[in-house]
Amino acid sequence: MPKIARTAKAKLKDLAHPERQSSMLRKEFIKTAQVITVQWSKLGTRNIKKLKAELKQFSSGSNGFMANIKVVDVGGVPLTSQRGLNLPVTTR
Repeated sequence: MPKIARTAKAKLKDLAHPERQSSMLRKEFIKTAQVITVQWSKLGTRNIKKLKAELKQFSSGSNGFMANIKVVDVGGVPLTSQRGLNLPVTTR
């Protein structure tokens, strides 16, 4: 079997996987992804916090979004804290 045929067969097998069917090409993701807003609140409260997550290429080579916050407001007093959020996405 020629090398090209094996490559095409491998690609078809890869696309048959349900997780891959909903993915996009890495180049397309990098070109079209925009900043997203992540919201969270403490369970049972209505105090919603918002954080912007920007496009990130992780050291593993995967793509997604990353958000960090270093200062939080507690009772009107800014306190130093650190939170990080990684949101990897499936690309091919």
